[in-house]
Amino acid sequence: ALLFVPMGLHVLFHSYVSQTLKVMIVSTFVWIIGVQGIVMTEDYKHYGRWVSPTYNIFMYNIDGSGDELYGVEPLSYYIKNLCLNFNYVAVLAVIFPAFSSLLEERSPNGISSSLLRSRSKKNKTTSPQRRTPEEKLKTQNEVTLRILLSPLFLWFVVVLPRPHKEERFLFPIYPLLCVGAAVTIDKIWDLLLSRLVTSSSSSKHQRMKTKLYGGLLLLLPSNIMSISRTMALSKYYSAPLSIYA
Repeated sequence: ALLFVPMGLHVLFHSYVSQTLKVMIVSTFVWIIGVQGIVMTEDYKHYGRWVSPTYNIFMYNIDGSGDELYGVEPLSYYIKNLCLNFNYVAVLAVIFPAFSSLLEERSPNGISSSLLRSRSKKNKTTSPQRRTPEEKLKTQNEVTLRILLSPLFLWFVVVLPRPHKEERFLFPIYPLLCVGAAVTIDKIWDLLLSRLVTSSSSSKHQRMKTKLYGGLLLLLPSNIMSISRTMALSKYYSAPLSIYA
């Protein structure tokens, strides 16, 4: 549920008018209180005291104490698992914020956007440059993309500090790792093409084709390593299946 909070809030505040949003929030709390009331009443009949399993599970996962009983692993445990399962794709996903900020600080003509802002402040007589609809849409898509990928790092904040670590704890963010890596590859090619190719010498269609083939080429070694690992697991760890098949 934690992974859907950022995108859920984003959709609510941008897709509904304020009155509809208020009704939705109130009705959600009414249903939560109603369902929890029924569950807690039934539990009271069996346990003889008021308990909330939902609250207990939530506090157990937030507190993080007590899970040492099931084994303790260092932080490198998750790093090794990510490198083993996703190789350098995991690295591409994690460095997404760096590339996003790097491209944001560059205007289309290669001048730092912060420098342009400082110049506009000095020259107060000059009216601020109006943004085109395409630039507004690009900014909006960038904000939506950051919100979409924010659960990846939010999950790291929650899971990494816990002393008990398991590979399955990373399963919820596997799709986000793939999305983050794809976005990083796209931004890498944006950065390269903005420096190597001028807009006048290359059409938008040609740039898209270059990014597509370049991304496939960049992911080819990762695909080969992933397929080889799958084949190795199937060959060397299939004894139980072969015996009972």
